[in-house]
Amino acid sequence: MFGIGATDDNPNQVGADFAAKQGWFTPEAAILGGAKFIAQSYINNAAYHQDTLYKMRWNPANTQLALHQYATDIGWAVKQARIINYLWKIFRLYTAF
Repeated sequence: MFGIGATDDNPNQVGADFAAKQGWFTPEAAILGGAKFIAQSYINNAAYHQDTLYKMRWNPANTQLALHQYATDIGWAVKQARIINYLWKIFRLYTAF
């Protein structure tokens, strides 16, 4: 669901292998497990402090090396922000009956 563990050379297979190793066999398990992984590995990680999309991509806490990046695409943060903004607009229009 989040592309966790995926690599540029074989994203579908490597990402699916990672999800299987985590026991994420349903969409619900993948969403909950992926959110927990991101929270622990990036957002709430005391070593990296990567609590924004920009920091998850560029990791300004480590300017000497390109380490601990969530994505390799240089435009990843901007692309994700656009998608999140679009979804936020849709959800704001939703009302439960």
